[in-house]
Amino acid sequence: MSLLVGCGGDEGTMGTTATLSWDPVLDNTVVAYTVHYGKDSSGFPGSCNYEHAIEVSEPSVTITGLEPNTHYYFSVSAFNGQRSQCSNEVSKLTPEMELQIGDTPVKVEELHGEPAGRPQELRIGENRVKL
Repeated sequence: MSLLVGCGGDEGTMGTTATLSWDPVLDNTVVAYTVHYGKDSSGFPGSCNYEHAIEVSEPSVTITGLEPNTHYYFSVSAFNGQRSQCSNEVSKLTPEMELQIGDTPVKVEELHGEPAGRPQELRIGENRVKL
């Protein structure tokens, strides 16, 4: 069973996602697949020893809630009353989360303040803001 993986930038409150798809098993008795994944490798080929598992009926899944900028390892097993060995392991580094608050960031060029250091005016480019 070959496994393809892609991790994409669906960042936000749910974290990042990983979308996986694989070649279906050509056996009519297979009723489900289990996607095994975690932050640590299983340790050896065919092992399904991972932190998490999701059962699906189709040969693809999108896993949500992954941590940004983290290596994850994935493998798949088939189920037809008995669980198969896991597929070859693949790994992917999830993208970094970009934090954006409000408008595009600006560079503060100058702060003018009283002698005690409390700013009274903020200058951004040619714009001045009284504080």
